[in-house]
Amino acid sequence: MNATDDRMPVEAIWCASDTARARLDLPMKTGETAAALHFSCKTEEDSGLSCITTDG
Repeated sequence: MNATDDRMPVEAIWCASDTARARLDLPMKTGETAAALHFSCKTEEDSGLSCITTDG
C-alpha cells in the first residue's frame, strides 16, 4: 500500500548475499492468473551474485 492506501504492484524482488545483491525483475501481467517463477542464484568470488530465470 502506498501513502494514499492504493495497492501497489510488485515489480521486482532482490536476491542478496552479505556482499552483493541482484534485482530480479518480475513480469508485468494483469488479471488473477498466478505465475510460477523460478530463479537460480549463486555467488561467485570474482563476479559477485548471479541470478538467472530457470524453467522449473
